[in-house]
Amino acid sequence: DQDGICDAFEVAGCTDSSACNYDSDASDDDDSCSYASIGYDCNGDCLFDDDNDQICDQDEVTGCQDASACNYDSTATDAAYCDYAASGYDCAGNCIADEDQDGICDAFEVAGCVDPAAINYQPLATDSTETCLYPEDFESDCIFDVSNDGFVGTADLLLFLSSMGSTCD
Repeated sequence: DQDGICDAFEVAGCTDSSACNYDSDASDDDDSCSYASIGYDCNGDCLFDDDNDQICDQDEVTGCQDASACNYDSTATDAAYCDYAASGYDCAGNCIADEDQDGICDAFEVAGCVDPAAINYQPLATDSTETCLYPEDFESDCIFDVSNDGFVGTADLLLFLSSMGSTCD
């Protein structure tokens, strides 16, 4: 092959010193050289792993690693920001529990009188407790005489408050 070495004495093999299977005894290249993948050495070990997690930097996947988060990424190897659902809601913004299907999560319902015509109307109430009081519910001409004793006093206040879900001792 005109390389100055008698064919009888030539040794076939990989003659590229940067190859993983370099053979220093080889005098005749036989195209058998093999090379490490980019980012790895000839043993398959990672050359660049800044965070020492046994995953080469070029193979890292950044993402949320918390399975309870809305943006969880099961392939993530490097932690990133996680996004969580608001309390009482799922990741799509739907109520986790809304038994009466009124669009208000059960955890945020406010019980009370929801009729604006009632004397004990509660504007923040979202769930009727059917405790509304109306002037015609009283025998007395005095609409705040809840106890029907002809006087407006402490007993009336206590009855009124108990109808709104609050009691006093």
